[in-house]
Amino acid sequence: MAVKGWLSLNRVYIDGYNLLFSLEIREGSLEEMREELLSRLREALTNRPGDFTIVFDAARGTSFSSGHLGTLEIVFTEPGMSADDYLLREFASSPHARSSLLVTSDRKLAKEAQWLGVKVVDARLFWQKMARWSCQEREASPSKDGPAPPHKRKVRPLPDAMERERWLKIFTERLKGKSKG
Repeated sequence: MAVKGWLSLNRVYIDGYNLLFSLEIREGSLEEMREELLSRLREALTNRPGDFTIVFDAARGTSFSSGHLGTLEIVFTEPGMSADDYLLREFASSPHARSSLLVTSDRKLAKEAQWLGVKVVDARLFWQKMARWSCQEREASPSKDGPAPPHKRKVRPLPDAMERERWLKIFTERLKGKSKG
């Protein structure tokens, strides 16, 4: 699905642990990693239109309380129910499944959700888009403290292979010219 179409969708559902592990957040306990993800999501989704729901499974018998974090609804499934089962049940019972988006890299879940009419986007692609939105909003909002510190500035993408070759040739020729003189 085209990234531009995300904003026109009724609701965005996020396969929580799938997104967490595709981002490679690896420091701390599972709870600390989950909190880090939720913190990043809250920042990325600030001022984003739409309804966002992230679903974590409590299949290991641990129950957590569900709630909201800004515009983000956080759902922990009942003990014994996987997030996949919860999401598929939601889609199957919703009259708005066709205007919903599922964020997951789980191919089996993606295929089943698509069969129910849900649009699906890969977790990493979704995260990249969210990160770009956050970066653009920070750059667009004027700061009373002056320009953003270097670690908050927009990072330029790495050059492609042709551009790298061009720069390598330029620097090599310059270095050869200096060593002769």
